[in-house]
Amino acid sequence: DPIEVNQADDNVLGGVIKLLPALSDTKREIRLSNDASFADGKLVTVQIPYQGVADVKIEEQLRIFELNSTHHAWGLAPRKQTVDVVADTVSVQVAHFSVFRLAQLAQSATDLTDVAVFPNPVKFADAVGGILKFVRVTQSSTIRIYTLSGDLVKTLDPAQIVEGRAEWNGENENGSAVARGIYLYFIKDEEGHKTSGKIGVIKK
Repeated sequence: DPIEVNQADDNVLGGVIKLLPALSDTKREIRLSNDASFADGKLVTVQIPYQGVADVKIEEQLRIFELNSTHHAWGLAPRKQTVDVVADTVSVQVAHFSVFRLAQLAQSATDLTDVAVFPNPVKFADAVGGILKFVRVTQSSTIRIYTLSGDLVKTLDPAQIVEGRAEWNGENENGSAVARGIYLYFIKDEEGHKTSGKIGVIKK
């Protein structure tokens, strides 16, 4: 649906995902009937070519995004992606077909000055992918989320940071959904950079 695609473009968070003009013709709609998943967990490789991007540093930041029709948003295709700067293509394995496009994804930061947390406040039932995102996080960061009384709720370690992004699904270490309220997050990396803030969790 062109309207859904245009809405997803409009909903892009500036500075994290960049829709370069040269990538406007990289949108691809590939579907099975009823968006069915592949049988037996099989994966299929989606490869999208591009042109008009001459900066190798930008090319290395190109990623395939898939359309979330429910929330009218682009989400990063979750598996490892391969950028071929010689053939000018980006590839990723997917478990289902959808609408895909290329965009530039901001890489890991060198400090924690520009960390962003969104959506905040968050209603996990309505958030894209059911998650809260930390972006522009350094690769060596550890993120700890606490209640206001100081109880540790969740720890996100460096292994859970991918290309400057970490995600929280609203669950504690026991896998239970957290209650509504205000939570504190503290981020610290191996270089000694620190930042902190509050997260509001809302329910119905």
